[in-house]
Amino acid sequence: MLPLLLLWVSFAHATPVSFVYQGQIIKTDGTPLSGNPTTFIVQILSPGLESCVLYQEKHVLNMSGSEGVFSLAVGTGSRIGSGYEDSSVLMDVFKNSANFTGLTNCAGGATAYSPVLSDRRRLRLIYNDGSGPVT
Repeated sequence: MLPLLLLWVSFAHATPVSFVYQGQIIKTDGTPLSGNPTTFIVQILSPGLESCVLYQEKHVLNMSGSEGVFSLAVGTGSRIGSGYEDSSVLMDVFKNSANFTGLTNCAGGATAYSPVLSDRRRLRLIYNDGSGPVT
């Protein structure tokens, strides 16, 4: 019975590998997005002016009958890009105890991001229903 208990304890403290991001897309004419398969790009960015992309993935959803409502399990999409944002581990990009170097997708040409203890991250969502990308 003890080995089962130890297995349960280690499982209970496991770090999640994804989180859910939900929303509704209302077009500029006031109608909800629906119909076409829609591509969503999810990016996790550093909080400062350097705006480094630390993580990036793609989801494709059929929006038929959705009334514009979507739900994405961030951490389960197809990885895209090149460099750090394509190879990073989702939960690692939220750690403020490590420096991020070798970054290739930062505003102003930065190549590193050194978080401080209180830093948060930003989530950028880009979607394209075939009419062009919208951020």
